[in-house]
Amino acid sequence: RKGQTAFRNSLDIVSHGSDGVLKVSPFFYWSDSELDGYITAHGLSSETDYYDPTKVHEDRECGLHTQSVTG
Repeated sequence: RKGQTAFRNSLDIVSHGSDGVLKVSPFFYWSDSELDGYITAHGLSSETDYYDPTKVHEDRECGLHTQSVTG
């Protein structure tokens, strides 16, 4: 989300990665309290409650990525 890092502050809700991947961040402008409220209201687990055995490094994150199709 915006405000988490200097790099993320330079992005927008929709951006393209250097590899051409279209990135959409629906919670980009949400504050910590807004996101916590949503998680609580909908009975969701937070990332602190979730362990992903496929991630070797803690600084990696998952996302939905799609390649732009042209032609």
